[in-house]
Amino acid sequence: MKIYHFYDFDDTLALTKQALYMSYKKALNEYGIDFEFPYFNDFIYSDANKYLADECGFSETEIIEIKKRKEFYYLNDYFHLIEWNLPSNLLYNERNKIVIITNTSADLVKTLVDKKFGIEVLSKIDVIGSYSSTSTKKYKRKPDPELYIEAFRKFVKTMEKDDVLHIYEDSAEGLSAAALFLLKFKKRLSQFQLHHVTKLNININE
Repeated sequence: MKIYHFYDFDDTLALTKQALYMSYKKALNEYGIDFEFPYFNDFIYSDANKYLADECGFSETEIIEIKKRKEFYYLNDYFHLIEWNLPSNLLYNERNKIVIITNTSADLVKTLVDKKFGIEVLSKIDVIGSYSSTSTKKYKRKPDPELYIEAFRKFVKTMEKDDVLHIYEDSAEGLSAAALFLLKFKKRLSQFQLHHVTKLNININE
């Protein structure tokens, strides 16, 4: 029997909001835009692309450049602000398979995990992101279930009937995406649990 663990990344597997806030703030200060954390939390965090296009009027090319700057600051200036909840107790048990399913870039998440834990840990984790620089394929963001369907597609051929699936999400969008995915494949998935991760139970590796 294998146990599959499908984790959201931001605010589930890692508490990244403070680091992201500082990174976006610094990047956008270069364009004369300033804001405080509550504004970032309410209007930018959930969909920065939409904010940059609709509220700020940036072009697609400008958004790409802004996000490059944000990622530079994220990795170099504010990486230390990330609080990690990676379930290390699961990594070295062959029964467990860890998959990160995120609205953000798969490449960025891989870089973050590698920087913190090294290539040995990264090699034990699959990452499904809404986009990747190494692929032309883009997936719809949560609450659409497409990211979960793509992850399931990778493993369904080797899944046995008694295998177990755990899904961990913190947001309404993520929980909705996971629920829609489970509804679609409920006949194929006989054992599964959907976990709502909150700051009250953030120690998901226990």
